[in-house]
Amino acid sequence: MDFLKTFAVPAAAMALFVAGCGEKANNGATAAEEPAAQADEPAATAAEESAAPAEEPAAMAEEPAAPAVAFDADEAVVTAYGKTLTYAEAMATIRRAMQSQGVPEAQLDAAIAQMQGIALPQIASEFVMFAALQDVAAKAGYSCTDEEVEAEFDEAATHLPPGVTIEQALERSGTTAEEIKKQIRDSLPIKKFFDKLVDGTDVSDDDVAKFYEERKDDTFTKPEQIRASHILVTVASDASEEDKAAAKAKIEGLLAQIKEGADFAELAKANSDCPSKERGGDLDWFGRHQMVKPFEDAAFALADGEVSEIVETPFGFHIIKKTGNREAGVTPLEEVAGEIRDFLLNRKKGELVEEYTKSLQKKVEFTQSDKIEKLFAAQENEADAEAGADPESVPDVVEPAAAETPAPESAEPAAEPAEPVAEPAAESA
Repeated sequence: MDFLKTFAVPAAAMALFVAGCGEKANNGATAAEEPAAQADEPAATAAEESAAPAEEPAAMAEEPAAPAVAFDADEAVVTAYGKTLTYAEAMATIRRAMQSQGVPEAQLDAAIAQMQGIALPQIASEFVMFAALQDVAAKAGYSCTDEEVEAEFDEAATHLPPGVTIEQALERSGTTAEEIKKQIRDSLPIKKFFDKLVDGTDVSDDDVAKFYEERKDDTFTKPEQIRASHILVTVASDASEEDKAAAKAKIEGLLAQIKEGADFAELAKANSDCPSKERGGDLDWFGRHQMVKPFEDAAFALADGEVSEIVETPFGFHIIKKTGNREAGVTPLEEVAGEIRDFLLNRKKGELVEEYTKSLQKKVEFTQSDKIEKLFAAQENEADAEAGADPESVPDVVEPAAAETPAPESAEPAAEPAEPVAEPAAESA
């Protein structure tokens, strides 16, 4: 029953929702990683940076498949704290995860069949620990209201990549708004519990300065960056000529208003199809290779304060206004101190959360299907066989092991960053 080696509390219940909707290249950046090497200020949210679907499912296909074990759809995989995970629910979770990673629909069933023996134990692990944390949070008096759930959903939706609507994100991730809201409702009390747990954690100025000096020559050396705002009128990939012409006419009308002196930010708020419209179209700072090439070329060619002509990309028609420029060089400490402090603070919080969850793992209560035990045993046997151990010596039942435990979003998990974070390679401008 060694299924607590992998545990992931939803850091944001919107993870599948956001992760399945992006157009930026996947650089794997998260909130717990080192401050970006090229950025003085974070140019995009962690959710946006991790948003791109994988181009090919080849890596998945190369994974060794655990032996198949037959389950009935309504059969319980594991039960903990009054909650039961059925086989059908577990398989739906695997399907959504693979959809969010960009596995083509035609290959989805085959990929699920191959991976379920590996994925089922992991899902069982996460289910048990999540149920345990829900129980802890409830006993501590934490709950959430309908208003809090709606606010969290709306906030997460503002971090979708430019040009992606809520409807598109939900469709690509294979889920619904109600399912996401249920995840939020289940997660918020845990988030509140961890917020209280890490309350009062602090980082000194000396810690910030030391971190900066140790990484000044790599992490905080940046290339040229610009800041820009845009107005986007989307055009679907399968749009008719009539619809495309209507979108072109709309963007032409907006450009005419700008040339006549209309306020760019106000026009963006009222007319742009990009979530950045809430910020007057502001895309923050970005470097080369972060935006799709037509957008990048047009934006970098502008002078400060200059407005572009109409730019067409796969996402539709844009009007771009350049609002700032930064030359390549080492970013001064004062410009990144806040980002460093946040990173170090999140790491400290993550350590507190990990310590707590490791202690909780020793006390979790659950029952599980004999079939899941066989899958765990098979995985242990395979791992030991690869390491040269005698597979027959591996017990069928072992005590839960310490988990690699990320915290909910506000407690932001910490992992020692091995390498500086690279800027994302492309963004849906």
